[in-house]
Amino acid sequence: MGTFAVDFDGPIHAYREGWKDGTIYDEPTPGALEGLRALMAEHAVFIHTSREVEQVMPWLESYGFDVTADDRGLTFWNERGQLLVTNRKLPAVAYLDDRAVRFTTWSAALDELLPGRRAEPADHCTEMTCPHHGERNRAALATRRAAEQPPCEWFVWIGQPYTSCDRCGQPAWEHRGEEVPDRSNPFDDEPPGHREWKPGQADRIRAAWGGNR
Repeated sequence: MGTFAVDFDGPIHAYREGWKDGTIYDEPTPGALEGLRALMAEHAVFIHTSREVEQVMPWLESYGFDVTADDRGLTFWNERGQLLVTNRKLPAVAYLDDRAVRFTTWSAALDELLPGRRAEPADHCTEMTCPHHGERNRAALATRRAAEQPPCEWFVWIGQPYTSCDRCGQPAWEHRGEEVPDRSNPFDDEPPGHREWKPGQADRIRAAWGGNR
């Protein structure tokens, strides 16, 4: 069993004319009464509202709900089958609110809260975890780091593509040749040390792998 919080105005009280004169003037939102009862059958549920608790309780009671007020300074609510009404934010598994914005990152939140910001160049966002620009930012960082590191003389290959030297990050064709592991290999008659690219070999590697960089 978990605890769920449900906002009053919007999810429960239809609130079609907004705050209006401050009264609870509207009917229940379609499906609200059935939805509340379904949640209450399996979980603890509390109503959170910016209204006075005493104003909300009679309205809910008129629809047959067992309601209690948050007048004991509760720190949590875990009573199933009874609705707590509070104007404080208590712990909950989820908060059902018609005006909520789900938080993932600040960049995504600002895109939602400040729509005009979407028209700005994406370069303003540098977050690596941003759902909109993260992939681009991580790729740009990798490219920038590789550019800052000049190619070493001998390409170190340990199973990665020819586009990335294990030592300097630069592509194979920017090197003089490749480094041969300093160990005896009974299947390779090349001595340990370095192996220069054969004529045209660097160009062939670039042609084969350059598009994957």
